Amino acid sequence: RKELLREKYGLKEEWVLGLEPIPVIECPYKLDKTALDVPPNSTTMAAVLACEEFKVQSQNDRSGLETAKSKCYKLGFYEGKMAAGEFTGQTVQEAKGKIRESLIQSGQALSYAEPEGVVVSRSGDECVVALTDQWYISYGEDEWKTTVNNHLKNMEFYSSDTRARFETALDWLSEWSCSRAFGLGTKLPWDPSVVIESLSDSTMYMAFYTIAHLLQENPKLEASQISDEDLDFIFLGGSLPDVSHVGVELLSKLRNEFQYWYPVDLRVSGRDLIQNHLTFYLYTHAAMFPEEHWPKSIRTNGHVMLNNAKMSKGTGNFLTLRQAVEEYSADAIRFALAYAGESNEDANFEQSIANAAILKLTAEIQLVEKMFDENLGLTDKLRKKHLLDLIFQNDVRRHMEACEHFYEKHVFRDAFIRAWDMLQNARDRYRAMLGDGNLHDELMRMFIESQTIAVSPVCPHYAEHVWSLLGNSDSVMNAKWPALGGVNATLSRMSDYMDKVLPDIRTAAERAKKKGAIKSAKVYTAHKFLDWQEATLSILAGQAQKDGEFGKEFKKKIMSMPEIKAFRSVSKKIMPFAQFCIDDYARRGAEAFELRVPFDEGHVWGACASYVRAELGIDSVEVLKWQPELMAESKIAPPVPGRPAFVFD
Repeated sequence: RKELLREKYGLKEEWVLGLEPIPVIECPYKLDKTALDVPPNSTTMAAVLACEEFKVQSQNDRSGLETAKSKCYKLGFYEGKMAAGEFTGQTVQEAKGKIRESLIQSGQALSYAEPEGVVVSRSGDECVVALTDQWYISYGEDEWKTTVNNHLKNMEFYSSDTRARFETALDWLSEWSCSRAFGLGTKLPWDPSVVIESLSDSTMYMAFYTIAHLLQENPKLEASQISDEDLDFIFLGGSLPDVSHVGVELLSKLRNEFQYWYPVDLRVSGRDLIQNHLTFYLYTHAAMFPEEHWPKSIRTNGHVMLNNAKMSKGTGNFLTLRQAVEEYSADAIRFALAYAGESNEDANFEQSIANAAILKLTAEIQLVEKMFDENLGLTDKLRKKHLLDLIFQNDVRRHMEACEHFYEKHVFRDAFIRAWDMLQNARDRYRAMLGDGNLHDELMRMFIESQTIAVSPVCPHYAEHVWSLLGNSDSVMNAKWPALGGVNATLSRMSDYMDKVLPDIRTAAERAKKKGAIKSAKVYTAHKFLDWQEATLSILAGQAQKDGEFGKEFKKKIMSMPEIKAFRSVSKKIMPFAQFCIDDYARRGAEAFELRVPFDEGHVWGACASYVRAELGIDSVEVLKWQPELMAESKIAPPVPGRPAFVFD
């Protein structure tokens, strides 16, 4: 637009002014700030919309241009269709290669490649691109790619992010240079002048793992004596070689060993290898082995940070495994690593957690020793289980069930939180409410045994010690996962109810004490909501069943709905109540809109009464049913099912 700038570069006005964008790709587009429940609009002018969205006025708006480019490229490539040319209607992913070939064949283009940016070697030197002969593997070949893509759908990746990364890698991966002129590596069989580069090499070494120990038991057998025919028989089920230095007996043993162990059930590696080495691994197995020997699952992770910062010897923020073991012990390190997480994001190892782990594990060992050496906190004989016993027993069952689920999914952080934190919290509440001397000995033994097994994958040395304290002579590693019975949903709800209302009554008591000493408490429970609350809950429950979305448009309609019109006198209360319930729904799901709780709240409070008296330092706790006539004489907000009201004298 600037005349002086056009003159500087020799550009004519008609070359740059008055030009209109040409529609080429159609794709869905919506502004980043648009609500998730709003569908995108289809457009052939994504670039124009992106420039408007990110306020791009000229080529000098580099940040906005980069963001707009990234968004348009992603939308166009993954969700776009051609809107012009001979490939109109085809997806961009399908058409891209065809357009490239068409342009090259017609002489309108030539093949050209350059690095995306400066390439720096591991020695810190800037690399120079050289035109040399190169061997490539054609990973993008249609039939081969389709085979791997189909296998990908049946694999377990333990993370939607990992699966998406593999799908992206398969989309773009095409020819990959697989050789280099020097360095360590295997000679390329058909061109010994070069070696196979490291990412392309070693993509099926795990097959060799299955037989390596048997070969090492035969030191007289040299690697050079093992022929291609021997390997074809061992790994591919080929014909038994007529002549073999290995021998028929050992060959058969090697074949059986390979078949016993293969396929690979789980491959664990870094996220940075998904785009190359791990995808090569899938391609190679699909090319070399029958389908029953293809990998079953891959688990990837990020790097490790130390105290929320990148590890660096230069800054001193660095810790070796040997240093960590000497300072914290193996189990404390594993404890802290379990909390660090296991996603593709970088895990954060915190030394404060490792320090705390030493204290926690030591304190737990001391408690277990006292319980069994001094019979601390255990009844002398089995007694009939009452409500608090049953709730504790059910808490152990549900946390162990969740822990097992997370272990199976390789979500180790959540598994360990269940195995340690949540089981500890359940046990500590049980001890606090009954007091040492009243605990059910059968349940306490069940708890200790279950938790010891649950934490053993993370803290094996601690678990072995506690397992021996229980009188077991064998290793905890030989123990089976406890069969504790099914989880009772009603008891789970009671436990969650206690977790909510006990802190509530403590808070209410603290407020009351500011006005003077308190001697007693009345707990009011309600068996039903007020009429306007029930009407609101019914509307919310219906919306939850419909699509589970509670956007602005829906909230605007609530007050005009027929079910609400009869309650205009309390209109100011309806929307705050509705919002509270919607927020509660995000935490608890459909039960947030229930009109009744599935248990007797008074029964729970009766079981907790002695604990509440001791906690609050009061003489009595009275549990009463709320009556409508109390509305006029009480200054407190009326209770609703699941949320009692408190009055202190």
